[in-house]
Amino acid sequence: LPRGYDSPTGKVQIGVRPEYTTLTSSGGLPVKIQRVEDVGRHKIVRTEYFGNIINVIADEGAEIGAEMTHVSFAPSKVNVYVDDWRVEGSAL
Repeated sequence: LPRGYDSPTGKVQIGVRPEYTTLTSSGGLPVKIQRVEDVGRHKIVRTEYFGNIINVIADEGAEIGAEMTHVSFAPSKVNVYVDDWRVEGSAL
């Protein structure tokens, strides 16, 4: 992540909007594609990471192949939550 965070106490989660995720053949989190929905100008790729659903927005013409087994995130777009509250880190 591009910012420093203290050692939080409580339940820590990250959140990333689907438009800031990328489906790739390597690098990132290993996922299983559950479903691909063509909704016109883009596709919604529903993936699973150890029981957690991660949605990816792909371009309309994007080829979604069996080799697409990883999801990566735009680091500057990752949000951190502690006990369901969004927290800001300090600049590194």
